[in-house]
Amino acid sequence: MDALGTLGKLAQKPSDAKIRTTRIIFALLLVAVIVFGWNVTNINISIFDYEF
Repeated sequence: MDALGTLGKLAQKPSDAKIRTTRIIFALLLVAVIVFGWNVTNINISIFDYEF
């Protein structure tokens, strides 16, 4: 149930420095996954031959 409480706090307006810090870390982690994982995603998408 603690994880649900954490998700509830993240969904609310950030009024606490701890919540802001958690959001910043999560955002940086998400950006890193998108940037560094994009090559794998690009390889998977390039299997299909698109002609525009």
